Amino acid sequence: MIAFDPKNTVFAMNEGAELLVHDGESEGPLWRKTLDGEIVGVGADRENVTAITAKGTVATFPSRSGADMHSAALGGDARFAVVGSGKRRVVAALASKIVALEGNIPRTLVDGDASAIAIAADDTVLVAVVNAFIVVAPDGKVTTTEHSLGPVNAVTWHPENFWLIATPKKVYRFNGNGEPVHVTSMPAELTLRYIAATKQAFSIGYDADDGMGVATLEWPSKETLATLDYPERKVRGLSFGPWPWLAIALDLGDANKQNVLDPKRLHRSDTHPGREHHSWLVAVGGSSKKAAPAPKAASAPYVPDPPPQVQSEFPWRVLGFIAVVILIIIRWSMRH
Repeated sequence: MIAFDPKNTVFAMNEGAELLVHDGESEGPLWRKTLDGEIVGVGADRENVTAITAKGTVATFPSRSGADMHSAALGGDARFAVVGSGKRRVVAALASKIVALEGNIPRTLVDGDASAIAIAADDTVLVAVVNAFIVVAPDGKVTTTEHSLGPVNAVTWHPENFWLIATPKKVYRFNGNGEPVHVTSMPAELTLRYIAATKQAFSIGYDADDGMGVATLEWPSKETLATLDYPERKVRGLSFGPWPWLAIALDLGDANKQNVLDPKRLHRSDTHPGREHHSWLVAVGGSSKKAAPAPKAASAPYVPDPPPQVQSEFPWRVLGFIAVVILIIIRWSMRH
């Protein structure tokens, strides 16, 4: 998982119980902490970095220094959690209920076994449970909408005041009530795991037969802006920071940052002192309509699209998309 401050102060991620915080601009390491259990949720803004552990501990640190931890408890073990910016600063899925931390007090929002949670800017909470979406308004009013979409792997709030829903094969738009509206579908060989959104775009992380990948689609056109394919590494989360930058959490405590309007501008997190340094392969794709023009004597030759796949409505895997693809070995010195 990863959280990227929209003001570009920091981004935070984890490996197991270790919280890793980096400078938002330079990607350099700032500080790291080992907490009391595996980290199941993170948040970051200009002032604070927050991490939630599987033991139900909510640890909050000053973003830049990591000093003077403030601790609160959720009242039970946490399966996963999300961090908000309002009164409900943390919402977590416990064994059989969803709780919100308001100040230092955990309050039960609804009972149920959640598969995904998201928080809107106004503190409205969306909870995905089996065959239903539960919306908890800021005043505590609960609205339940049944659905037949099947399993829900991820949800996120879109700044234009709706939710994006990710099932294993499809993305839907949900306005908080009524029937979810189909947005796009995955090719047959892919399984969607993660979703993140900003006003201009949304990004998805997925499993593929040959590794994992990320695709960023412009909103509302759904034109593909950027892609990343990882043959060796596991994607562990997505978070938009200042537009047009997307942060991608990887296994082993590493991360990439991609400028989705100029996809070849791909950065990596610098390694914290004392941690093992890693290199990895990533294939980078981008849209010719949005990326900076390629030089005439390009070092990366044009690569034609693969044959169309099963789902023609998902454009980056099919018709008329990839303008440039390059294969990069990510090194500590790479900046763009």
